[in-house]
Parts: sequence; C-alpha cells; structure tokens
Amino acid sequence: GRALAAMNLETHEQLDKITIYARMTELKEEGVWENYSKKDEKDQQKKIEYGAYLSKQSHDTINVKSEAIILNEATTLLAGFAAEELLLGPCGFTCHRHDRDKAYKLVEDLVFGGFNQETLPKNVREELKNKAYILLKQCHENAMNLLISHRDALLAITEELLKKQILNDKEIQAIIKKTKENNTVQVI
Repeated sequence: GRALAAMNLETHEQLDKITIYARMTELKEEGVWENYSKKDEKDQQKKIEYGAYLSKQSHDTINVKSEAIILNEATTLLAGFAAEELLLGPCGFTCHRHDRDKAYKLVEDLVFGGFNQETLPKNVREELKNKAYILLKQCHENAMNLLISHRDALLAITEELLKKQILNDKEIQAIIKKTKENNTVQVI
C-alpha cells in the first residue's frame, strides 16, 4: 500500500525498495544494552518487524515542504494500514505502529506551525490536537480512496511481492503500468 501511494503522490522521498522479509529493528539500542546488561541469551528479546519500505531522496533538502507534500507523506505512511484494511479487513494499527506515529507527528507539526504545545493555552492546544486528528483521519481516507481506485495494481504488487519477497521501484512501476494497460484494454 505504501509503495503504491508513494508512486502516485508527490513527496520528497522516492521509493527505493519494499520487502516482506523479517528484519531486526533497533540494533543500535540492543548493542548498547548488551554492554550494560549481561543476561542469558534466553532473556534477550529480539525486535523483529515483518516487511519494510525503503526510500531515497533524490536531492539534498532542508525539509522545506508545502502543506500538500506533508499531507501526502502522512497519507503514504498510512497507506500500508489502508491496504491491510482493504485486503484483510480492519487491522487496528497493530503492525508498524511507528508509521502511524510518524504520520501523526507530521500532521501535528503542520497544525501547530512550530509553536511549542506547552506554551499554548489548554483550550487552544486541545483545539489544534483535534484538528490534527481530523487531518490524520482525512489522510487515512485519502489513502483508502487511492488504493480502492488502484485496487488491481495493489493486488498485482501484493502477488508479486509474495513471490519475490523484495521489489525495487522499477519493478513496481512496471506492475502499475501493466495493470493500467490491462484496464485500458478491458474498457475498449
């Protein structure tokens, strides 16, 4: 879902690869912790995440972004959940929770416009947090609508990802192009 959204929405990042391989996260923190704590192997829990979205930036940037690009980035972050909901039913944001948190942080920073939340009156702070939440829900709806309108491409990417377990941006573009051509032929 995130890959399809990234290919259809303008953002500062470009899709590089997607994978469904399991990978360990927070390796730096685990390495530091091992130096301080000498516990048995069985006591150490590895943090494993299934699947990843890897991106690249085509140019050096100081992160000056328009409101539309920030909202597109939040929509892209939520597109993975939207795809799971569309294909598997409601998921409740249990996997890749950090994507939802990052999306909310982007929207919240946009809404607060650089103000420190603690310095604002409580009623203003609550009003702005509500606005951020409403924008986050709108981003989720936008992701869902995008994926519904490109459902054939989403299914094709999913099938290919299950076969190969890793796809790069060119392979994803080819899948999207092929599904568009197939839809055009069916309409004619």
